[in-house]
Amino acid sequence: VVTLADVRGRILARSRDAERYIGHAVDLGPMPAAGAPRVEPHESPDGIDRYYGDTLIARGPWRFSVGIPRNEVYLRLRSLWIRNLAIVLSAIAAVLFLSLWLSHSTSREIVVMQSAAKRIADGDLSPPPVGRAPNLEIAQLQHAFRTMATSLRDMRDALDSRVEQERKMRETLQSLQRR
Repeated sequence: VVTLADVRGRILARSRDAERYIGHAVDLGPMPAAGAPRVEPHESPDGIDRYYGDTLIARGPWRFSVGIPRNEVYLRLRSLWIRNLAIVLSAIAAVLFLSLWLSHSTSREIVVMQSAAKRIADGDLSPPPVGRAPNLEIAQLQHAFRTMATSLRDMRDALDSRVEQERKMRETLQSLQRR
């Protein structure tokens, strides 16, 4: 409903039921300030709850009001609320799915690294197999494990070689002492 009223609340023009309201004074509340439109809900003269947008037309001074029934606003907003709720729920579900997938793939690789650490602790110094890493951190951890296993194996081989040399030197020294 579009309404034009003067300062005293007398309706000068109305888009709906004009013959019934034009010329009658109606309490429309205080006049809006110049240049400051106001939106507020209240009951219209025909008894329907509406959201009114009021602004002041300085030439009159007149109040220019546009009213939309509250039920109509709610009906139109309902589909937007449902759409927004669906978007939010979809986004939450997507984030939840992605986080579960990422945590599963990360934990699977951590279990592989855990078994590699157990193998190394049991004495198997062969480097763990190269697997597909789900992220950079796991790839760095795999590389560090391979480097560690290789370094430990090289150190063990060097130590075994040194022990073997010392054993041979001891044997040679003992054989020389016996002669």
